[in-house]
Amino acid sequence: MKKVVLLLVSCFVVLSATNAQGFDFGVKAGYLYSDIDEVSVDALKTEGNSGYFLGVFTRFSSKSWFFQPEVQYRVRSSEVVSVSDAIKGKVDVEMKTIDIPLQVGTNLLDLPMIRLALHAGPTLSFNVADDTTIKNEISNFDIDKFTDYKSFIWSGQIGLTADISRFTVGVAYEKGFSDISDGLGKNNLVLVNVGLRF
Repeated sequence: MKKVVLLLVSCFVVLSATNAQGFDFGVKAGYLYSDIDEVSVDALKTEGNSGYFLGVFTRFSSKSWFFQPEVQYRVRSSEVVSVSDAIKGKVDVEMKTIDIPLQVGTNLLDLPMIRLALHAGPTLSFNVADDTTIKNEISNFDIDKFTDYKSFIWSGQIGLTADISRFTVGVAYEKGFSDISDGLGKNNLVLVNVGLRF
């Protein structure tokens, strides 16, 4: 499955580059808020947490659209918390991933010094490292079930990006489409970034 996805992505990039009228390359960094939409144990809940990401992007543009593939390194974390009065505890779960957002967008505003664009597309996430910190141990908490993260997950992203001269700022929401482990559900993110186009 991964090979098929990467092959399709490669073909799309080549076709986009062939037909594009403009090309940009840039770097970006930003803040992310990570939350998990569900947990498989009724006595537990998840709480969101802050993280960060660093990445590079390319943009192939025509007059009416653009295609922007990116490669990012993300550090995302959430907390698993007991909601039972009889069981008190909190566990931090953290993932480090290589993410490939593939965004297709259109300009909402296109002026000489300012451009505002709406974009959307899938994000492919590959788990490269994970960590679990037990602040207060939760009884009957099967760590392995919750932190045996899948090596690949995917999601969908929608966002707004503003280019001001050579600088770029953006905000996006990312909805997870696959569970990150057997015990934890889908990872949802809010991302805010600043960057520079070369």
